[in-house]
Amino acid sequence: VWKVAAETAPALAERILARAAERLGREPATLAIAPGGIVKRHSNSGELLLSFAALAEGLDPEKLPFAATSFEFPKSDHFEGNARMIFAFGVALARVAVSRITGQVRVLDLSQHTAAGPILDLAAYLGQIEGGGLQGVGFTLTEHAAMQDGRYVTANLDTYMMPSIADAPKSVATYALEDLDPGDPFGPRGAGELGIGAVTPAIANAVADATGVWPHAAPFDAERLLDALGAAA
Repeated sequence: VWKVAAETAPALAERILARAAERLGREPATLAIAPGGIVKRHSNSGELLLSFAALAEGLDPEKLPFAATSFEFPKSDHFEGNARMIFAFGVALARVAVSRITGQVRVLDLSQHTAAGPILDLAAYLGQIEGGGLQGVGFTLTEHAAMQDGRYVTANLDTYMMPSIADAPKSVATYALEDLDPGDPFGPRGAGELGIGAVTPAIANAVADATGVWPHAAPFDAERLLDALGAAA
């Protein structure tokens, strides 16, 4: 059970711009939020007028943007045969770029958060989560096993496009919440599936946020996405 408390994105953006306008002596309507900080609205220079770090330094700690979360692991005493009902949690956040010329989607940033108890082997944990993340990118954007008359048309890797290092996100971040409930009898959970389960929905959400078009099947069809963009325009 996850409980999250945070400002809505529009309200947070409005407050950030208002604070930045005070610092810069400008009207909020002349400013915009960009990666890394505040820029002049409608400017193509990309020059930051004020970084987020500089803006935060001038704020009262109680007025900083916030997010708080708490969770409880569901419990089960079902141990019949080889069955084990043990629960873990994972969240993925993605930032994407969508080409208005080709319809291709590029994952720029992928952030993955897990709550599966204490990490026993850091290298194995990162291998599962980061490897699963890239596997999820491939499943979402490039890997397609086409079938015809009950047989696979995709026979080998010249047509089944697995992601390469060139398809990896520009930045990948992994965060682990290692706390367990007091008296938890199960200990660390398996984290393998957490690396891939939320990646496709995160990328789909980002594409919809950027374009207003929801992909309905994976891998995302660039031509169909481009047609939808054209129809929306």
